[in-house]
Amino acid sequence: MRYTTEFTLPFGLGHPTAECEKDCYDYFYNDKTFGRDLEGFIDVRDRDPENEGVKIVAMVRDGLCVTATVPLDDPEADTFCGQPLIPLSGESYRDAQSRLIADLEKQGIRTQRQFNGIALLDHFVIVDIRDSITWWDPTYWGHDGFTENAVALYPIED
Repeated sequence: MRYTTEFTLPFGLGHPTAECEKDCYDYFYNDKTFGRDLEGFIDVRDRDPENEGVKIVAMVRDGLCVTATVPLDDPEADTFCGQPLIPLSGESYRDAQSRLIADLEKQGIRTQRQFNGIALLDHFVIVDIRDSITWWDPTYWGHDGFTENAVALYPIED
C-alpha cells in the first residue's frame, strides 16, 4: 500500500466506535490494563485491487476511535510518501529512518526521530519502519496532547 500523511483509509478516525465497527468487515475489542482498542479489518480493494483487507487497530477514548494504527502487511511493498518502509540493501534500521526523515524534510514535513519510529509533528502521524503507521485524530488530541502522548514519550536526539 502507498500511505501518506493524510489518513485516507475507509475508517472513521475520530468517530464513535459504533460507526467504526460498521467500517470493518470483522472486528473485536481488546481490553488492556491502560485502555481499550478496537481491532478490525477494513476493505481496501478500491485503493489496492490486489489487497482485500487491511488490519487496523484503533485506540478508544471517550467512546471514539482516536488513533488508527495500520500494521504493515507487506513492508517490502508498502511505502510512505513514496519511500520504502524497510531498510534497503546494506542499510541498518537507523539508516532507513534517516533516509525517510531526510526525504520527508525535503518535502517540507517536520519530523522527530523517536524510539518507536518517526513523529511527523504537524501531521499527527508516527511511522515505525518495518512495523506500522499510526495516525492520531488532531481534533481529539490537539497539538499539546499529541506531543505529550506520542512525541514526548520517546524522543531521540541525533
